[in-house]
Amino acid sequence: MRLSKNDTLLSILIALFAAILLAGLLFSFSLDKGLSQLESRFGADVVILPQGSEIARNGILLQGDLKSGNLPEELLLFVRKLPGVEQATPQSFFTSLGASCCEKKVNIIGFDPATDFVIQPWIQNSAKVVKGSVIVGNDIQLDEKSSIRFFDKEFPISAQLEPLGSSLDQAVFVETETLNAIRKAAEEKGFQFVSAQTGISAILLKTNGNFDIARFSQKVHTAFDGIQVVEKKNLFFGLENSVRLFKIVIAALIVLLFVIVLFSIAILFSLFSKERQKEIAIIRLVGGTQDYVKRLILSKALRLSALGTLAGIVLGALIFFPFRIFVSDLLGVSILLPAAGIVLAIFIASILIPLLSGPLAAFRSAEKISRIDIYETLRDN
Repeated sequence: MRLSKNDTLLSILIALFAAILLAGLLFSFSLDKGLSQLESRFGADVVILPQGSEIARNGILLQGDLKSGNLPEELLLFVRKLPGVEQATPQSFFTSLGASCCEKKVNIIGFDPATDFVIQPWIQNSAKVVKGSVIVGNDIQLDEKSSIRFFDKEFPISAQLEPLGSSLDQAVFVETETLNAIRKAAEEKGFQFVSAQTGISAILLKTNGNFDIARFSQKVHTAFDGIQVVEKKNLFFGLENSVRLFKIVIAALIVLLFVIVLFSIAILFSLFSKERQKEIAIIRLVGGTQDYVKRLILSKALRLSALGTLAGIVLGALIFFPFRIFVSDLLGVSILLPAAGIVLAIFIASILIPLLSGPLAAFRSAEKISRIDIYETLRDN
């Protein structure tokens, strides 16, 4: 029993639905995990930045596209004495035009090992920070020498961070003296820096239950000008909105395709039932029961759905795995596969839903055609 020339069209629709369903679910759950890991591994509750910094407005601090800034040393000493501040640590940002490991620019983050509570907890194998050496993000490939070159000067790699779930996995982390050595190497190559590029770029705070953000901000702004205080939740606000919008678009596309698939299958099998009435009547006349006719039609729908689903699963995988890096860079959140059980559930759902959509949409037509009046149909035809 053939479905005229519509077999291919129906299978293509189901394939597109299965592909978008699989890729969409994988992207959604992977983005959620990436954002969740990024939030959990960002150890600071509050960040102090220069006034008007793009970092606060765009969450660049979390994405690895860092801009140098300058905060007074006195500010660091001041905030450490305020109520509710458990720890305060400085960071300095510097961007190299390139490095021996990478073709693109490399973001370098200077930190103070004695007070740091953000970077060191994620050093693999609990390696110690060594002066003159660097710590690299998880995405940076280590060479045989375990070193990296900045401005024609080699710096040994002492450790590698566990995945942070952001573009900071492609950054380099150094203690303050090493950062000064990199800047010196840059100056020897002809690069010049103004004072705003050599100071503290951000102060990260860990707070306790006694911390009051409003009171803290008032005291800091009364004592210092040209700064802004940003809570952790506000740093992630832009990223969360980007991820949410992406997931809404994916969900809308999945629902739209599902509705299109169901209506298309229903229409195609409705036309099929009109075109094949005489054929069905003959099958009934030679002994075919209503249930047999119904099973015949639904099995046809199932075969077409299976063909489309198989093609869609392959297409969905080809969409997700090659494009996950592009989506990660676009949204600024790492694409981290969820637990194996969730991935398995996604694949099962992406197979079962498109697979059953054909028989589901064709069921009404199958019921209708299986009950036709045999003799009246043959007489009219």
